[in-house]
Amino acid sequence: SVLSSVYLSWSLAELGVFAEGVAKGEEGVRIAEAADHPFSLIWAYVGIGHLSLRKGDFHRSIPVLERGCGLCQDWHIPALFPTVASTLGVAYALSGRVTEALPLLEQAASQGSRGHWFARLSEAYLLAGRTEDALERAQRALGLSRDYKQRGYQAYALRLLGDVAMRCEPPDLDQAAGHYRQALALAEE
Repeated sequence: SVLSSVYLSWSLAELGVFAEGVAKGEEGVRIAEAADHPFSLIWAYVGIGHLSLRKGDFHRSIPVLERGCGLCQDWHIPALFPTVASTLGVAYALSGRVTEALPLLEQAASQGSRGHWFARLSEAYLLAGRTEDALERAQRALGLSRDYKQRGYQAYALRLLGDVAMRCEPPDLDQAAGHYRQALALAEE
């Protein structure tokens, strides 16, 4: 039931239906806390943390994601660490804490082959002014998301490729526009 709440809250966050998403995410947290089950607690914290991140509420997302990371370490649950760390890392990056974000995101990306982990790392590299690293990770994110047929993550990766093209010297407006159009087409689907 916790995972169902998490996935539903993520889906609602992607649609911008935050009030209902928060209610579902908090329901997952309540269930996990009542069960006092570390695996469920980690997922519940990631769920509400991700939703708060999508909402732009970093003050809410960061503390719950830090708790999730702590539980991964305290209970030795390495399988969930990359998911929690990448979400926390992007929250740090978007809130201006890029220096803290990069090690978490690099560690998460080094532990797996999920497109969204590389997309989050790409975004942090872009915020850090590391355009070449951002380009490489965005391309990797796009390739992985295509391989696994994760169309939502493809849209994120394409948007990042557009952002990278805009940061080139000089900006490659045609390439950026092409990536943004492709991202928008996938997002609209």
